[in-house]
Order: sequence, then structure tokens, then C-alpha cells
Amino acid sequence: MYFSMIRLRRDISPRDMASITKGDGYQIHKLVWHLFADHPDRKRDFIYRHEPVNGWPSFYTVSQRAPLDALGMWEVTPKEYRPKLKAGQRLGFTLCANPIRSKRDEKGRQHRHDVIMEAKKEIKKRGENISIPEIVQEHGSRWLLDRAVSHGFSVSPEGIRADGYRQHSLFKGKGNQP
Repeated sequence: MYFSMIRLRRDISPRDMASITKGDGYQIHKLVWHLFADHPDRKRDFIYRHEPVNGWPSFYTVSQRAPLDALGMWEVTPKEYRPKLKAGQRLGFTLCANPIRSKRDEKGRQHRHDVIMEAKKEIKKRGENISIPEIVQEHGSRWLLDRAVSHGFSVSPEGIRADGYRQHSLFKGKGNQP
């Protein structure tokens, strides 16, 4: 595995810089995917965190293979990553997640639903008055806990702190990966 620091090159053209920094969440997601797109049918085998530094896009990735900068826009610093974890060892981490549930409609088509937005609508329908931070904490925590066992981890519920909720509009053409 690799742990990589990826930063935008400082000598990038102003036009390229403008197209990257104006991007929405999906544009940023695509930029990271390009670093791992060595095959059109490639399945995602990396995680990343977007951490802008002085307004410049920067990413940290953990991946099965080293990222490759085919566009020549990035300074990529990969390091081999072989964590020595022991059974029962406790780790702390920061997670930025998109809590969704997939549901099929009557025609069998799959749709993704925002867990927090669904909870807000349901609470409003019942006429209850619960603050957004409470909704985010309760439903975001439940979403994470529901996935823990099937994804090979466990979480102490009292250790979960949901700090925020943001909605992003993402636009993707049909058939495009990611």
C-alpha cells in the first residue's frame, strides 16, 4: 500500500489553476480519480482526503498502488505504507463521508438518498423540532455504525462526533467514471 501526499505544482498555468480551483466536489473527485485511472474498468482501490493548503488543492491518499500523474499537474510524493496493526488496537481518525442509502424504485432502478436530508424531511413531517446538529449527530452516527461490521471495523458510539453537514451539487455525465 501507499500513503501519498499530492499537491498541485506551483508552475501550473493560470488557466489550469482556474479550472481546478473553481471545481465543485465532483470536479475534485475526478482529479483524484485521474491519478489512479490506469485502466478504464479500474475499481476504486484508494481513499483520499482533500486538504487545501493556502488555497492550493492538496490531497492525501492511501492506495493499493502509487498514483500516476499523467496530466503533469501534480507533485506526487508516495511512500510505502505497511501499518502494523494488532487485533484489538484502537485508532482515532477524522472522516469526511457522504452518508447515503441506496434504494430501488418500483422499476428496479437504484437511487441514492442523502441520509440527513431524509431524516430532516421525516422529522418535519412528524412536526418535531430537532436541531440540524442533533440530526447530523444521530443519523450520521447510525449510518456509520450500520456499516462498521460489514466493512471490517468497529466504532465506539460515544467516540463519534459529527461536526457538520454540507450539501454539494455534483454533475456527472452518463456513463462517466468515477
